[in-house]
Amino acid sequence: MQIVSVTLDDVRHISRMAAKEILPFRESYDIYALKRDGEILGVASLFWPSKRTVRFAGGFVLPEHRGQGYGLTLNEFRWNLVMSDPRYQHARYIDGYSKRPKWYLNKGFIAVRQFRETTHVRYTAAAQGTR
Repeated sequence: MQIVSVTLDDVRHISRMAAKEILPFRESYDIYALKRDGEILGVASLFWPSKRTVRFAGGFVLPEHRGQGYGLTLNEFRWNLVMSDPRYQHARYIDGYSKRPKWYLNKGFIAVRQFRETTHVRYTAAAQGTR
């Protein structure tokens, strides 16, 4: 299994499929696909809603591959990328929205507010001494 950077065109068919569950991907997002033997199992993205905030967005595992930990794998990949890649080092905040925020809360995110069925979570990088 591998996680690779992909373009919106590479995952447009999945973005359409996922549109009922997550916000659609956009050209400006950094999009990553979890692949096994060339087949995409799931996708996730990162984007900048503001100059100092990077957001975990668009985590989606294809229905036939759910329940195997691939969503967790994609989250851990994004977390490690944001914590180590120079492109993300100036982020003061790391945001996410989740229907099941346990993973985020275990990483030190705090719940900011409820938004419909999801919880808005935020990690303050500077306060955690990670940068």
